[in-house]
Amino acid sequence: MKSLSVKIYIFLVLLFNTLVLRAFDVPAKPEGSTRYINDYANLLSNEEERYLNIKLQRYWDSTSTDLVVVILETINGEEPFDVGLKIYNTWGIGTASKDNGILILVAYENDDPAKRKIWITTGKGAEGFLPDGAAGSIIRDVMAPSFKEKKYGKGINDAIDQIIARSKGEYKNEEKEPKKKMSVWLIILIVVILLIIFSRNSGPGSYTYGGRGFMGPSTMWGGFGGSGGGGGWSGGFGGGSSGGGGAGGNW
Repeated sequence: MKSLSVKIYIFLVLLFNTLVLRAFDVPAKPEGSTRYINDYANLLSNEEERYLNIKLQRYWDSTSTDLVVVILETINGEEPFDVGLKIYNTWGIGTASKDNGILILVAYENDDPAKRKIWITTGKGAEGFLPDGAAGSIIRDVMAPSFKEKKYGKGINDAIDQIIARSKGEYKNEEKEPKKKMSVWLIILIVVILLIIFSRNSGPGSYTYGGRGFMGPSTMWGGFGGSGGGGGWSGGFGGGSSGGGGAGGNW
């Protein structure tokens, strides 16, 4: 009996150690405008990362939808569904009010290519335009063929384009509207103040608008209007969560 108890104890210890060793640790939550492309396996070039981050930042600017790519060297034998869900919910991808985030997970598994996986995890708010069947089709027909040719950047870019096309008109980034209104009112206020100042300095009945005497709206619009590229919120994700929607496949 004692011998059996010892064997059971040893078995449980070994099982526990195996589970601990296999447990997947979620990477630190990324912040800023480069949070969309997270290549921990170095499959993408710097240029590809930069291009994709800009594209996904602009997508967020117009839709408030987080579309995030995570490329891992290995998922330590865990199921890609579990790893994708863990990363998605730990990072809080998407907005808390809409749960409209999307995560593309790639497991490189260089030591065992037969285990290479792609998984797309969707928040509840993204399932309408990206149901499980569509996610699976993007993996099979768009990503996997490019990945097999080692064209990782192309596969990811084409998948992003497909998702963006499917989501057109689904969401607008309402968080940006107040900022635009504030900028317009601020410009109007500054122009009015300048008009008052110049009217006092010019004496009765004489306003000077030409030449170098009045910097006026043209300068102000340039200062406050922005250049239209890479703007928007550059902080972190909005606290979204996923209940487990999505699909996966091998490559």
